[in-house]
Amino acid sequence: MRAVLRFDGGSRGNPGPSACAYLIEFAGERVLKGDYLGKATNNYAEWMGLVKGLEETVKLLPSGDSHLEIYADSELVVKQVTGEYKMKSASLSPLRMSAMNMLSMFKSFKIEHVRREKNKECDAKVNEILDNSKE
Repeated sequence: MRAVLRFDGGSRGNPGPSACAYLIEFAGERVLKGDYLGKATNNYAEWMGLVKGLEETVKLLPSGDSHLEIYADSELVVKQVTGEYKMKSASLSPLRMSAMNMLSMFKSFKIEHVRREKNKECDAKVNEILDNSKE
């Protein structure tokens, strides 16, 4: 089975109120979800978009038999996943470790940086969550 995961995260202020969102597409299904994260950095919010998106994808797809394509407008996260950039933040390293463990559950995966226009739904969901937050 082939699936696509798109994710985004953002904060208003750095750190500031933050949220993440993800869109999973597989077998004609589309799942768009997001979470308010409280006060956090933009990088944390981006990583949480990936981690939460992967958690949901792992729940929805048959383990070990799925090919996953991941698209995000966070060049930093994409290049940290591929190893092109090193993780400089010790507090974010556990999120990378968690993501890499979940990625190993797929038959294959690819991750690609895309322009913000190609990630509109996740970006809109993050902003909707932040607009509706109490902070």
